[in-house]
Amino acid sequence: LKGEPASSACSSPLTGFAAAMRLWRKLPPLCCAIGWLLLISAVLPHIAAQTDTSADAAPRSESICSTSSDCASCSKAGFINLGCWSGFCYHGITDPQCDGVANEERYAGMQEDTWCWYGRKDSYCYSSTSTT
Repeated sequence: LKGEPASSACSSPLTGFAAAMRLWRKLPPLCCAIGWLLLISAVLPHIAAQTDTSADAAPRSESICSTSSDCASCSKAGFINLGCWSGFCYHGITDPQCDGVANEERYAGMQEDTWCWYGRKDSYCYSSTSTT
């Protein structure tokens, strides 16, 4: 500031601005961390729902179909509805444990009535013509 002693420049409003800038530099990591926590808390329930597939495999006798429209109930969150093939409804979900497992084979501890197919865990699913 022209004409003022150097000591008065130190007590100028710029000192408050510098303090505010130091605080601002600390905020983005804090805001980022809060953002990640909010994102994780919103996404985790959906991930858990997608990985819990124990109730989604149907017995072969309950998956009989004539057309893919009979397999509409196979469209569940996280699953691929594979439609009606050879008279049965199928669906699948990506399963990393199926990587490297041959088609129609199973890995140890795999859910009953399921098998691996191109990196998915596939199973029969209930058709609209089933009696349940």
